Amino acid sequence: DDYITNISERLSFYKELDNIETEKGLKEFENKLVDRFGPLPDSTKKLMDIIRLRWTARNIGFKKLVLKSGKMVGHFIERQDSPYFQSRAFEAVLEYIKEKPNKCRMKENESKLTLVFHKTETLDVALETLKEINNKIKTPA
Repeated sequence: DDYITNISERLSFYKELDNIETEKGLKEFENKLVDRFGPLPDSTKKLMDIIRLRWTARNIGFKKLVLKSGKMVGHFIERQDSPYFQSRAFEAVLEYIKEKPNKCRMKENESKLTLVFHKTETLDVALETLKEINNKIKTPA
């Protein structure tokens, strides 16, 4: 509210931000904000990291991600017969679980599969954790 005070202008920027799909696009958006409104406040920087977190989670295969009470919970697609579960992305998730069994655990409740990450207190930790998995997708074992 303090950074972009005009409500309709702020909503327009939120809409534009929601349509950005690349890091390059996000950097250009950040530069546009700085040019127009000055240095980014911490809350706006966090919003940019949330966008990055969302992209990374989606690339890994999470349909939903919740960061709360020192934990991060990734929710996978509900269809057990989905080709996702034979994908390189899911293989990377399984590799990560094997390598870091104390950091996360897979759970299944009512045929819904989730991955719970412990000790995820901050957005930065969440983003770094998902980047580790994402890097495994790019570089197969």
